[in-house]
This record gives sequence, C-alpha cells and structure tokens, in this order.
Amino acid sequence: MATPANSQAPFSAVHVSRPLVIANRVMAAVHAALVAAVIAHRALRLLSAASAAMALADLTLLFLWVLSQSGLWRPVSRAAFPERLLASPRRSSLPGVDVLVVTADPDKEPALVVMNTVVSAMALDYPGGRLSVYLSDDAGSPLTLLATRKAYAFARAWVPFCRKHSVQCPWPDRYFAGDNVHDDRRGEAAAAEERRRIKEMYETFKGDIEEASRKQQRSWTEEERRDHDAHVEIIAAGDHEQQQRGEEEDNDEEATMPLLVYVSREKRRASPHHFKAGALNVLLRVSSLMSNAAYALVLDCDMSCNSRASALEAMCIHLDHRSPPAPENLAFVQFPQMFHNLSSNDIYTNDLRYIFKARTLQSIDRACH
Repeated sequence: MATPANSQAPFSAVHVSRPLVIANRVMAAVHAALVAAVIAHRALRLLSAASAAMALADLTLLFLWVLSQSGLWRPVSRAAFPERLLASPRRSSLPGVDVLVVTADPDKEPALVVMNTVVSAMALDYPGGRLSVYLSDDAGSPLTLLATRKAYAFARAWVPFCRKHSVQCPWPDRYFAGDNVHDDRRGEAAAAEERRRIKEMYETFKGDIEEASRKQQRSWTEEERRDHDAHVEIIAAGDHEQQQRGEEEDNDEEATMPLLVYVSREKRRASPHHFKAGALNVLLRVSSLMSNAAYALVLDCDMSCNSRASALEAMCIHLDHRSPPAPENLAFVQFPQMFHNLSSNDIYTNDLRYIFKARTLQSIDRACH
C-alpha cells in the first residue's frame, strides 16, 4: 500500500509490556485479597480499642498502596526520536525554550556548581537561536555575576566541543571526572587533544571562581546579602540577536550560542520576596521581554542536564501528531530529584535512585519495533 505524501514517521513511541502488566495486576489482586482478609478479621473484633486502631492503620496503608499502583497498573516505556524531528519540516518551526536557573545563597550553593548547571544548559542539543538561559541570583552576589561572565567565556569553547564530538554529558565537572562512557569519539587522537585543551580551560575557569570565592568571603557584608538593588545583565546576546534577524544561513544554525542573561531582583528586608517562587516570577517577566519562548525548563542551581538531547526529546512528545498540542493532552509533572550527598548509612533509600533505574532509549527503541 502506498504511503500518503503527507504522512511521516512519529516523533515518539509508547510500548506497553503485556507480560509485566499481567504480572503486576495478578500481584495487586493477591495483595488486595490478603489485605481485605486482614481488615475483615479486624472488623470482627472491633469491640477492642486496639483492634479498631489497627483496622484504621490498615485502611490508611491500603489507601497509600492503592495510590502507588497508578504507575504499575499499566507500565509503559516511551521512546523519543529527535533525528526524525530534525529531519521533518517541523525543524524550521521548533518552539523556543527558556531555561530558568535559580540560586539564592552562594555559601550553601557554590558558584562553581551553579555555573556547571548554566553551562550544561547552554550545551543542550537544541538550535542555539531558540534556546535561552536565564540565571536568577537572589542574593545579588558579585561573585555569581563574575562567575556568570566567566562561564559564558568558557561556554564559547565548551558548547562547540560538545556539538562537534557528540558529548552526551554536558556537565563539565562530571565529564572531566570520567563520566563520559557514552562518548564514542573520545579515543580519537584529534578529539583527545582538543579534550585536553578544553580541560585546561575548565581548570583555569574553576581556579578563577575558587579564588574569587575566597575573596568575596572577606568583602561581602550581611547587609549586602539582604538588601540590594535590581540588576539585569545580558551576558551575551550578539549571536542570539543575529540569529533572530536571520543574518545567518540555515547551515550555520548549530554554531549559534544561546542567549545568557543574569537577573538579580531587588530585595529589601521590609518587603516579602516569596523566595524562589518570587524569583521565577521575575525571570518570567524578563524572559517574556527578551525571548518569550513557548516552553520553560526550570532547573535548581545544583541540577545537571544529564543528556544534551533532553529538550529535543521533550519536543518529540509535545509536537507529535498535534499542532499545537491540545491542552487536554498536556500535564505538568514534578519529577523527583536524585540526591548525591546523603549519608552512606542511609537505610531508607532517600536518594531515590531506584526511580531512575530504567531501560535505555536504545532498548526501548528495539522493543517498539
């Protein structure tokens, strides 16, 4: 049968594991039957206050268990195909993405960690003219502003390096620490030489920020932390504005650097500031005047972009078969954070690492075909 001319391969796929669905539902039925038997047994002995309390506890745990079954009743695996999206006509009309990064205390949230987040966001595999990064410094720290300027200077080398060598881990500190097992080209001689050069630049960048941190601890007063004027600085907009005016050719789109903006709102001890929620409101107002992207990605200051393709993969799901996406098909999901700084003696799995144990996209891709 001939394929219609206007048809195209889907940008995403969903695979339902039938054996896993059956196993989960059988286990749920057995569990529900056993719990029902226990509750019925306790109901026959409600004359005792202790039995009534135990029955109430059982009902509470049963309710919590029912809520936990939502993800197990019909488990699915999703796969995104960014290469199909980039090869389709939708590439020319990809919506903009504003990455909003928030930080509030340079003592608890070191500037180097914040800058790793900023640089990793700038290195996302997304057309540079449609990607913008905004950093909210709620402390108004001169150190954070200086570090942001230096971060952009480093990003001018780091972002092209990630694009050229298909780096999968755009977080520089983790990449140079050896978390680059998925980077197939790292063994080539030219790539290895360039990697050494970029690493030397990163070590210089890291040393400059650490030295500036030591100096600020002696010069920055507590009053300056709590009371400061508003400050908005476009760290670099030349590439972004040039792309928006269409002065670059389409084949130079990947060479465009994302827009980077530093924002520090005015804060006074006598006025409520609503913490990071208030900071995000300010970022949204600033971004609406500059890039006004249709999508916003909010990152805390210590969150890393583990995959450069994450933004494109999200667009594969949002743009698949819908233009624009119907509101009833979209939802806001707050995904849990995986923690790395817990005690080694933690016995309650507070690091939440088990949630992230999933099959790779490659295995999902094979399962979908």
